[in-house]
Amino acid sequence: KYKIFFNPPTIDDIVIPQTPLAGLVLMPSMKLSNINFEDVEFRWEIRSADSVNWSTHSKLRLLRIDEILVDQYIRLKCTSKGLDPAYSSEIGPVVNDESIYTLLKKINSGCRFKLESNDI
Repeated sequence: KYKIFFNPPTIDDIVIPQTPLAGLVLMPSMKLSNINFEDVEFRWEIRSADSVNWSTHSKLRLLRIDEILVDQYIRLKCTSKGLDPAYSSEIGPVVNDESIYTLLKKINSGCRFKLESNDI
């Protein structure tokens, strides 16, 4: 007789930084079991304080928090073919600290590397 052990693929423990400041870039961490990182689909979702409905804002792995997201709540939804979606906890509302945002813009503009959608 043979025993078959099956470990289904899972996406667990999605964590995003808890500092929702305009100008920052959020990079998630997560635990994957029996699945390749390349097979994970990312979907950054946002909602306003007076809404219960989430809408897709970006499908990139990283999220740069722009001024557009000020006062919004953010969460990350991860999926892969055949899996139920996994969610991070929500953060927010996003705040815009002018001094930090200005500093981050100067730092980002002075870097030789600029984050583009095709870099991810």
